[in-house]
Amino acid sequence: MAHNATGRVERLCVRKDNCFIRLRSVPIEPLENYFQLPIGHANYGSLYALALACALNDLPLTVRTETDIIAGQQANIRYLVVDF
Repeated sequence: MAHNATGRVERLCVRKDNCFIRLRSVPIEPLENYFQLPIGHANYGSLYALALACALNDLPLTVRTETDIIAGQQANIRYLVVDF
């Protein structure tokens, strides 16, 4: 199994307790095709801003998760990476 996935941001769903990020064309899709960024994450603001910048500029975003990405199961974000 993999701990990361890379794709272009297809959707950001921001709620009061977390932000869900959907990427296009990832080989393994987590629960409802969303990677979850909990608001309690130490770098929530910076990671959200990075995801938004990637979405606006159509850049590929790499999501690194806390555990293996398993189809149909929740995938919590550990950190995000973008290459320019």
